[in-house]
Amino acid sequence: DWPFGRPEPRAYWLTNLPARRLAEALPLAQLRSLAGTGLRRLHEDFGLGDFEGRSFRGWHHHVTLASAALGYASLRAAAPRPARVLSGSAV
Repeated sequence: DWPFGRPEPRAYWLTNLPARRLAEALPLAQLRSLAGTGLRRLHEDFGLGDFEGRSFRGWHHHVTLASAALGYASLRAAAPRPARVLSGSAV
């Protein structure tokens, strides 16, 4: 991973996909940072690490709800916003 303008790469990626072109393999490598961002949001914004129960069923319920909340928030953030008309403005 060598961003434009940097003197050296910031990360190296190893792959066992020799038949793939770089244009196909690079997006796969970049998914890791996207997954890390999602996991960090699950912990910080949706309480993934706050479960203190003892049962697998309770933990599974907690993780499912946190994941659903992240999915909802992500879809809502990506949805186009309707144009607002300010009251009193000429249309």
